Amino acid sequence: MIGNLYIATEKDKAEVRERERRRQIELERQARIFNPRIRKIGVDVNALQSQIYEKKVKEEAERNFENAFDRQMLKDNQLAEVLNQRENEERQRISNNINEYRKTFQNQIDSREYDLNDPNILKKQLPPRSTDEDVGLPSGQKFEGEDLYCEERTKIMREQCSSWLQQQIHEKQAKDAEQKAAERAYKQAIIARDQRALQLELIERDCKKQLESANAHYNKILAEEKSNKITNDLNNENEDNLAEMYNTLSSDLMTENPNTARSVFGPHRSITYMYKGMSPEEKYTIRMIQLNQIAEHKVSILYNMKIFQNDGSGAELVASPLKLALLPSSIHGFSAAFVLRFTNLCQEFAQLEADKKLDNDWENIVINMSNLSALSDTENQKKRRTMAMKVKEENLMLSKQQKDKKAYYDKIVYRNEPTDEYFSKFNTSSR
Repeated sequence: MIGNLYIATEKDKAEVRERERRRQIELERQARIFNPRIRKIGVDVNALQSQIYEKKVKEEAERNFENAFDRQMLKDNQLAEVLNQRENEERQRISNNINEYRKTFQNQIDSREYDLNDPNILKKQLPPRSTDEDVGLPSGQKFEGEDLYCEERTKIMREQCSSWLQQQIHEKQAKDAEQKAAERAYKQAIIARDQRALQLELIERDCKKQLESANAHYNKILAEEKSNKITNDLNNENEDNLAEMYNTLSSDLMTENPNTARSVFGPHRSITYMYKGMSPEEKYTIRMIQLNQIAEHKVSILYNMKIFQNDGSGAELVASPLKLALLPSSIHGFSAAFVLRFTNLCQEFAQLEADKKLDNDWENIVINMSNLSALSDTENQKKRRTMAMKVKEENLMLSKQQKDKKAYYDKIVYRNEPTDEYFSKFNTSSR
């Protein structure tokens, strides 16, 4: 039983905690989504927007960190590849030097035990006896273990061993010196490479500082331009407001300018809804006109009584002394200046008749123009009615097409009605 017992690891515990966290998040989401108050009334849009903004900021920060980490990793990988390549090249060079040294100075023929492993040793051996001075006829050959040149050979071997030792010592010293020189050159190459990398990094930092300074200067210029623009806009707005206030205060509405009430149909006509009453000058003019009308009325009375007669030239009226004498005593009291004044008023009366006729002619012209304008308006109304009828017909035709299309969809396309099973699938998950 103990052998089959499963022991949970940290990874399993982390997975269980992750599943439990997801389950809690899903339950909270379902509680929010299936809550009718939140679903019908709405959600906190500001909070959601704040969460979205925070998530975007976090993702942007993570993306920037990952990009920086990736760039640094690529840089480190490139540097590691360069270092690995240089190390392999150095190892290959050392191996080639070692092989060349072995090939040149460590041949098999130069080894100390070569005489024991020489395949041609039997061909090179001397006979058992180098001389037969102390050997007679009845004697045998050299016996086992006999060595006539042992001391000489031992001496030679010692000298050869000493020579080999000295040679090996020199070779080892040369090898050590070469190894130290190679290591020293390798260290110098590494130091030079590191110094170059440091120099490049300093140059890169300097470039980044210059770029950041340029960006800061550019942003400062943009901020100043924006500030100046805002200031200019505010100044322009204030100037526009002041100009609007001045125009309003000095407008015809506030100052009650009487010239605005003048009609385009003539100086004697006014616009009713803009008329502010008569000015003192107009009142004085009207009073003078009334006085003139009174004088004209008196002249017309005298004229009807045939007190004045035409002098024949058609330009002036002259008072008849006979008829003046026949006037009542109340008329005889007029002076010569008054009579002359009445004569001038008669001429002005004739001129007023001519002006009245001219005004009637102008009024007829204005009436004709008004009739022409009314006819033009009638034609435009007919055209608008015709256009409206066309638009109405097109709308009716489009309405009929839409109804036919809807009937086609309802009767042919959308024939399948949703059942309760279809609606029971809704609100079963928060996703």
